Amino acid sequence: MTETEFKTLPIRKIFLRCTVPNMLSMIFSSIYFIVDGIFIGRYVGEVGLAAVNISWPFLLITFAMADMIAVGSSVKIALTLGKGDTDYASKIFSTSVLLVFILSAFFGSFAVVIAQFTDVFLVNDLELSNYTSRYLTHIGYFAIGFIPLYAMDNYLRICGKMKLCLYINVVSSLVNIFLDWLFLAKFGWGIESAAIATGISTSLGTIISLLVFASSKLTLKFTKPKIPFKDILEIIYNGSSEFFGKIAGSLIAILTNAFLLSLGGAVAVTAYSIVMYVDGVVRSIIYGIVDSLQPPITYNFGADQPKRVFGIYKASLIATGCISIAAMFILLAIPELLVQVFIKSTDESIIKIAVTALLLFSPTYLTSWFNLVTGSILTSLDRPKESLVLMTLSSVVFPLVSVFILTFFFELNGVFLTPIVTQTATFFVSFLCFIKIKQKL
Repeated sequence: MTETEFKTLPIRKIFLRCTVPNMLSMIFSSIYFIVDGIFIGRYVGEVGLAAVNISWPFLLITFAMADMIAVGSSVKIALTLGKGDTDYASKIFSTSVLLVFILSAFFGSFAVVIAQFTDVFLVNDLELSNYTSRYLTHIGYFAIGFIPLYAMDNYLRICGKMKLCLYINVVSSLVNIFLDWLFLAKFGWGIESAAIATGISTSLGTIISLLVFASSKLTLKFTKPKIPFKDILEIIYNGSSEFFGKIAGSLIAILTNAFLLSLGGAVAVTAYSIVMYVDGVVRSIIYGIVDSLQPPITYNFGADQPKRVFGIYKASLIATGCISIAAMFILLAIPELLVQVFIKSTDESIIKIAVTALLLFSPTYLTSWFNLVTGSILTSLDRPKESLVLMTLSSVVFPLVSVFILTFFFELNGVFLTPIVTQTATFFVSFLCFIKIKQKL
């Protein structure tokens, strides 16, 4: 499939050709994500799971700037290709890749520095602090290798290489699973080996992607990375909602972990980390659909095909809605089984808290899919202002207000209820955005 077919193929074919490989790719990534959690939970222990859950908000902060460039440039590249200017699209691509690598190196170093101060906010649990520091330090060493993978994935999909993205993600996931088994189960190494496994496998995916662009005849090619500064600012503006969303989401996650530690200790963090692992699988599948459809949406928007844009948007709403509702019923039906997959502890308190967290979290899937798709379509249509407003409300205002009010009345359960209140409030704003999009298209 080539990018020019985005405006010629029937919408159903575009949907299937874009989403199926990307969904399979995300499923493999989710399998790795789950297996990674299982290995950590069973061979490092519950404290290891809690350490990973505490580490990732800091890691997402390091991803944010590079992700902003990746998303913002992807929109501009697709719009430029839609207008038929392949040479300038390659210049945007080359400049963006260079920026992503520079930012990855810088913020990877930032993660390593932050890791040395985990005892400042985990002063009451030095064991958890030690685990978190070791994991964060070693994952930071590999930032320049694994952060660019997500950008390269975007660029390959813009070129219509959905199956190639699938193959790269499958290889990376399988390598990561093997290394988890080798380092944790076979050699019995510590929490840092899980970070090293992730770093090696994702860096391998980045290297393969770079080799593909360097050696193949794709539409986007490496060229002299030189574009006007105003275009770089436009890329940053286009990706600002993604940047702000990750920064805000990370800060809210750090605050959430603080509430969990205060109200329930490391046990509560471990329980909530299981919720995040399960939710990570569902969200990755939804993102697989949403991200795979961004290139054809933006391409058709640049080619002045509004009916096709809205048709693809509706298809993504239907697909993500069905998956989300199914996920909610699964969480409601077998919460205890899902918890026991991750931990082998016989401590009933951990199991009980984790099951409660899953049950209280599950209704978020009634609305979260709609919010994700609508936020994505705003970015795809080059409407950063509306996207930023929606991201601000969903990532900062609603969760911040909710967590303080709900924990006051419901204590620990208030933390678990925060996502459903946040997503429900966001839904009403998203629906207003939906009406505007429909009128415009």
